[in-house]
Amino acid sequence: MFYCGLMPLSEREEKLLAQMEKAMLADDPRLVSALTGAPTKSSRRNLGLAVLLFFAGFGAVFGGLFSKIYPISWLGFLICLTGLSILAAGLKGKVIALANGQRPAKPVKKGFKERMDNRWDDRGRDSMD
Repeated sequence: MFYCGLMPLSEREEKLLAQMEKAMLADDPRLVSALTGAPTKSSRRNLGLAVLLFFAGFGAVFGGLFSKIYPISWLGFLICLTGLSILAAGLKGKVIALANGQRPAKPVKKGFKERMDNRWDDRGRDSMD
């Protein structure tokens, strides 16, 4: 009664699937990043910002201590703590995956030839529909 084998998609279904993937990537790149394991530009930027805040706060703590202006030290401590919290939030998924013994998935990068072949194949499909 039920067919359990793999059945290839038709050209129309492949095209619809590709359009849905493009739309999903445009609408929610963080979801795509979470599903594929590929870091987004914003996540890298946030991690860089977190490291910058940590070192700036650390410098402000010691600057306030050496100059004996303690409110600067407290402000530096808060900046340092903010940087650490952003860093921890950004690395949380990777740490959980490593703790479970899983390696983060690396995105499969297609070479120039594969991309050009795909574009050539897609060229004919667009004119048929």
